[in-house]
Amino acid sequence: SYERERTIDEENAFASLVEGDATLAMVGHMIQQQGRPLSSLTRNSALLRMLIRNGPDAIRGQEIESAPPIVRLPLVSRYLDGLVYCAALHGRRGWNGVDAAHRHLPASTEQILHPERYLAARRDDPIAVSPPPADALGRGWRPLGCDTLGEWGMRQTLARFVARRDAARAAAGWGGDRYRVYRRERDGALAMVLESVWDDEDEAREAQRRWREVREPGYRWEVRRAGRALTVRRLPLE
Repeated sequence: SYERERTIDEENAFASLVEGDATLAMVGHMIQQQGRPLSSLTRNSALLRMLIRNGPDAIRGQEIESAPPIVRLPLVSRYLDGLVYCAALHGRRGWNGVDAAHRHLPASTEQILHPERYLAARRDDPIAVSPPPADALGRGWRPLGCDTLGEWGMRQTLARFVARRDAARAAAGWGGDRYRVYRRERDGALAMVLESVWDDEDEAREAQRRWREVREPGYRWEVRRAGRALTVRRLPLE
């Protein structure tokens, strides 16, 4: 539904669909001016990715490219990942396929990043994960909001600390997550507990390995795995 409250992950997926749809329409106009149907591009993913890498500023977004990184990364994902996603839908069923996605919204950024998981006969929807308990950190901590990172959020968070390629590879096995933020009552310091589940144990091990590489001044990160479930804690130093 367009109206219901969404998680951060669902909101990013929805925004990617909307921006990708608009960008694909613009690309379609450019392609048609060259005397070619849009399907010549959307049925050739390698050609589409080459256009994104080497295309004009209208595709890459001159304003986006010049924006600060903290602004640029979410915008690039919404336009370019959304474009690739919508192109995959168009390549399968034309504009009817793109229109159908507005009626049956992608359930996660995982489905944006891997359109085949949305298009599969049995869609790869997120696995439900219980949020961390309100008292997970014990006395002296006040629980704040809960939300979902999703594959894209997981990738972006990890990419602050490890190579982007390694972050993307680790996040690709995402199955579902919920996280909660906590405030320490005595000084207002913030902590986070993230509960996640992965497609299989190998994917969970890969994610565990990358999370264990995280080093952040003023914080310690604790990582525990049980099968394909992973718990990550970001805790302020005393």
